[in-house]
Amino acid sequence: MNMDDSSVLKQVDCGFEHSCFLTEHGEVFSCGSGEFGQLGLGYVSYKEYRPVRVRIKELEEGDQIVQVACGAFHTCFLS
Repeated sequence: MNMDDSSVLKQVDCGFEHSCFLTEHGEVFSCGSGEFGQLGLGYVSYKEYRPVRVRIKELEEGDQIVQVACGAFHTCFLS
């Protein structure tokens, strides 16, 4: 699933070579370099140029991401 025109952004944050986007519905998207796993998609050796939805398996039923924060080579999601 890609971010479309109906996704209203709540927050954007940028790291060294990656960015994360949080929608007002709690969906997280990321793009850029994933060499260190910072996209939340696992370790990828390529750059993702379009925002891709991040699926966070550890979220419990009813939990929602409320904030994202990018560092140089990492990303944090706050639920």
